[in-house]
Formats: sequence, C-alpha cells, structure tokens
Amino acid sequence: MATATGEISLCYVLPEYFRRGLGKAIMTTLEQWLKGKGFHCVVLNSTISGYHFYKRLGYCDNGEKIVVIGLTASPMLKDIDAIEFDSCVQ
Repeated sequence: MATATGEISLCYVLPEYFRRGLGKAIMTTLEQWLKGKGFHCVVLNSTISGYHFYKRLGYCDNGEKIVVIGLTASPMLKDIDAIEFDSCVQ
C-alpha cells in the first residue's frame, strides 16, 4: 500500500511465497504508481525483518530507528528517478 504523500506504508507477502519475486513485483508497481503521481523519492519505515529486502531494492537509511505501533522500524528512502539501484546519497 502506498499513500498519496509518497510513502509506502505496507508490503507483505506470506512466508510460503518468499523468494519468488512477489515482493519485488509489488514494490515495483508501487514505485511506478508513485512516479506517475509525480514523486521522485519514496519513503518507508522498514521492520527489522524487511530491512535487507529493501536494501536489495535500492532503499537507503534515512535517519535513526524509530518505534511505530510498538515495532522498531528503520526509516528508508529511494530515489525512484535514479538509473542505478544503489542511489543512496551518502
């Protein structure tokens, strides 16, 4: 799920469907939708379990960890206009 403010708020795949490309397909679709809405950068708050998944998709750390509804989350961002997946601004 993506919001009209450019944030991806949900991306979940059942464990039995992990590593089949479904999560990546969902994220690609959400990023394309947001790009079509005029966004150049996407933000999200990753759970600990999803952190490396988002890193592989080109997301970068975007601040200190936070607590959201009792869960530790890592704020992340991605420049969806960048050609390279490793578009992190250091």
